[in-house]
Parts: sequence; C-alpha cells; structure tokens
Amino acid sequence: MNNLPGQSEYSRELRPFFTRDEPNLVIDKLASASTLTLFVGAGATVDQGGYTWPELIEHMANDMRRRNTPMSDTDVLTLGRLLEPLEAATTIFSKFHDQQNLRGAGEPKDALDGCLARCLYPPPRWDQGELIRAVASVAMTRAVCNQKTRIVTTNYDVLLERELQSRIDAFDAERSEYGVGGPKPRLKVWTLEDGAAAATDRTTGIIDFIYLHGRISPSHRDPLRGRVAFTELDYAELRPATSELLCGLFSSSALLVIGASLTDPPLLSALQETARPDSAGVGRECRSALLPIPAIQARVTRTVDADETRSLRTQHVARMKSLDVTLLVPDFFSSVAQFCDELDCATYRNSQPGDSPTDAGPHGYWQRYTYWWEHWYANRFHNPRFMRVFDRYLRAYLAELTADVLIDQGREERFKIDIWAIWDPASERRYLKRWASTSWPRCRWDENDIRNLENHARQAEIARNTKYPCVIALIDGRPQLHRFDLPETDDPNESPRASRWPVVLSVPILVSADHTQTAVGVITLATRDRDSCLDDRNAAFLDDLVWRIRSLSKFAFGLEPLAASSLMDR
Repeated sequence: MNNLPGQSEYSRELRPFFTRDEPNLVIDKLASASTLTLFVGAGATVDQGGYTWPELIEHMANDMRRRNTPMSDTDVLTLGRLLEPLEAATTIFSKFHDQQNLRGAGEPKDALDGCLARCLYPPPRWDQGELIRAVASVAMTRAVCNQKTRIVTTNYDVLLERELQSRIDAFDAERSEYGVGGPKPRLKVWTLEDGAAAATDRTTGIIDFIYLHGRISPSHRDPLRGRVAFTELDYAELRPATSELLCGLFSSSALLVIGASLTDPPLLSALQETARPDSAGVGRECRSALLPIPAIQARVTRTVDADETRSLRTQHVARMKSLDVTLLVPDFFSSVAQFCDELDCATYRNSQPGDSPTDAGPHGYWQRYTYWWEHWYANRFHNPRFMRVFDRYLRAYLAELTADVLIDQGREERFKIDIWAIWDPASERRYLKRWASTSWPRCRWDENDIRNLENHARQAEIARNTKYPCVIALIDGRPQLHRFDLPETDDPNESPRASRWPVVLSVPILVSADHTQTAVGVITLATRDRDSCLDDRNAAFLDDLVWRIRSLSKFAFGLEPLAASSLMDR
C-alpha cells in the first residue's frame, strides 16, 4: 500500500546509531558482564541465507507433494503465505498424520522431523550477511577472556553452532602451531530437556549452546536432538518448561536479544518473571535487545509513514522497558551485526592490561570510521599518484574479470565497476560517494581532476527510502543482486541509469581494525545485458564474484603505506 498524499516515507534518524549514548553505554555494560546470555532468534538464520518461516512451510508442502501427498498449488500458497505461522505448522502436521495413517507407515512426528531435515537447509548462499559471524566472534572472545557465555536459540539449524566450532578448532590449531598453552575454549550443546544444567553451570571458558525447539543437522550421521517444537500443540506443551529454563538463565546473567521479534510467549514470560523494579536497579545486570526499524515496519500490515514509524519505535521501547529490557532500535539491519562487532571489540579491549573497562574513547565505531576516513581521504583519494595507478589497475581488473566470464560462462558481457565510499563523517548528510568507476573517461588524475570529482561525483544518501542498490546492500549488511525493468529514462528521480545497467551486484566492504570490522563503502558490478549471467540461479558463480570483489577492496580502501603496496609497483 502506498503512503497517503502528504505523508513522508521513513528514511533514518538524524544522529547515526553509534554516535548515540545509549548503544555505547549498553556495549560497555555487556562487555564487562561476567556472564552473558545471548538469545538468538530466526533473524540470524535468515541473515545467513536461511528460509523465513513462510518459505520453510512452502518448501515442506512442496516436499510432501513430491512424495505423493495430495496438495494443490493453492494449498501450498495458503500454507506458506496466508495462514499464521503456527496455524500453518499445525496444518502441515495434520496432513502428515493423515498420510501416515493412510499408509500405515510409522509415526507422523518422525515423518515431520524427516521433512524438516530435508527442507531446513537451502543450498549455500552467496549473499550471506555478517550476523552469525559477529555473534560467534563475541562468544569466542568471551571464552578466551575466561568469561561465561550462554547462547540460547529458537532456531532448529546448526549454522551458528558450526561457526563457533570452526573458530574453536582454528584457535586450537593456531595455539598448537605456536606452542601456546592455557585452557582451550569449549562448546557444550544442550536441548530444552537437559538445558537446566547450563543455567547453573558457572564454568568459564565454556560456551553453552541451548536449543529450545530441537536441533536438526543436515547430516544423516548427526542425529536429531531434543523434541522439535513445530505445531501449536508442541508450543503449548513446551511453554512451561521453556519459560522455566529461560528464567533460570536470565536471573543470573546479563542479556542480549538479537534476531528475535520479541513476541515469543515463553521469552516474554521469562522476562516478566525476572524483571526487577527500578528501585533495585543499582548493580543489576544489563538486559537489552536489538530490533531494527525494518523489523518493526514488517510487522505492520500497511506501509507506515515517518511519523508513524517513530511512534511505533517509541511504543516498542516503552513496552520492553516494562519488562526491564533496554530496547535499542537502529535504523538498519546492518547495525545489528556491527553492534555485536562493537561488543566483541569492547570485550577484547577490557581484557588488555591498562585499559579502563569503561573507556569507549577512540575505539568506538564512529571514532574508528573517522580515523579511517581522515587517513584514506588524505593519503589515497587526494593522492594523484594513487588515483592514477588505481584507475589503471581497476580497468585491468575489469578486463580480466570480463575475460574470465567469457571462459567460465561462455558469454560476452559488458560490465562496469563502481566504487563508493561512506563520505565525510563531519557532514550531517550521510551518503555514499562514487569515487572510482571504469565507465569514466580516462584522465590525468591531477589535483584539478580530483577536486572536480569530489565536487561533482554522484552521491547516494544512506537512508531506508533509497533507490540505489549500493545503499540497500550497505544498510542491509549483505551482498545483493538488483534487477531494474524500467523503460529508458533520463528522469533523475528514477533509479540511477537503471535502463543502461539493468543488473547490479552490490557488495558492502568492511575493513579490519581494533579487533573488529568497520563498514566503509560498497563496490558494485553492473552489466548492460538484461539476460546476464549475474543471476541468482548461478549461485556458485556469484559466490566467486563476491570473493573477487572483496579482494579488490584491499587496494581500494586499505590504509597500508603506499610504498608497501604491491599496487604501486604496477
């Protein structure tokens, strides 16, 4: 539904999220907590390329149909998109029940669990976000720093568990290589049935991972663990035990809720049971949650304008305050992973000798970005020699990529690469500026050329109501593919030159600094070919392209001395 005349679409708040006092205060409190519980919802799985609930239901319905369960296209659509989530789940189970009774082929619950295992994991995605990496990094850093961490999730999948285990294995291998002693961080996996022991375990260096709704692995050699909560009956039966377990976890721990809608009844019940009155607030553990603006807007059945969005935010903050939870509402999805990175950074900093636990100082996100900007702007962008060499390098890079596409995909396409940087932190307008492009005419890149570029280059405001693919990828925090099916137009209000470059792959770029990562820009690859090999069905090829584009960022956005850069030898 469109906004009514006179209404404005929500763009963003005036102050960037990480320049506000409250997020930084929460980060400091969580970083110093001896015990931290991370409640991780479905948003983490979706950010990694996993299915939303309607998508999962549709896949299960199609799987049943392939296995000769009578089901029409309308049935599949109704289950996935028209029924409420738990209503759809109960209906799916009912069909399994009827099917198993008809065939006399075992328990319907076993058949349901098997269907879930087949449908839960989509093919590997090329457009994964950063949230699972960031959450795993927080837990790993806390374990190394001898702090207690519990991860409790409503998800069935093992994506986060596998990320954690791979980090532990890599850490152990590195220690063995260099002969470093000391305790090894460990991961202990629990389910609802045995998770009560995790609530009382105070052993540091161990990450307790608790599956509330069952654990389903994609491997046949890794059996299902715990009771799978899927239907309305499952949730009703397990609610008391779930609430009791969460109460035990929340009563003795700091808390951060991420990737959750904050509507799950057992979660709300446990928050209410463990809430403390304001008079008892001195010295109590920090309890916080992250709920980005797009997640709030998605729960409303119509498009809401800017004023309504801000009102919704205020109401959600008040609602969570009544449960003794500080709700942080960033403008963009990408800020959730960045928040976890900031928490990781603060935790590591607190463990270093001589650092004050409350010293956010120059280590915060905005300070790190400002530091990067000032050095990159002076030493790279305003360096004629670098701009000349990089321009040649970028064109050669594109020529090599185009030739590889011809070999690998058997087709010739015309591409261009644009490089955008988050420009000037001192400006009240937050925007990306295109500072390099293979589509521009060649020039000498003297001081006048650079000055002219800075004054006239295309800008794209960093806001939710954008049409620029580069901005959408940046604020969502993951690579994205956009297709424009617009007529030829020179209307500046339309998407930028959409008809000339109808397919655009956008990759957000992060630079590593101070034990964390900081978003600094976006690199886009666009094609003139509407029937392009840049297609979501070509996942392996896109995954390789994303890797190649990220490898380009070292030269485009790095701060290493120019004399030490192999680029300057070209």
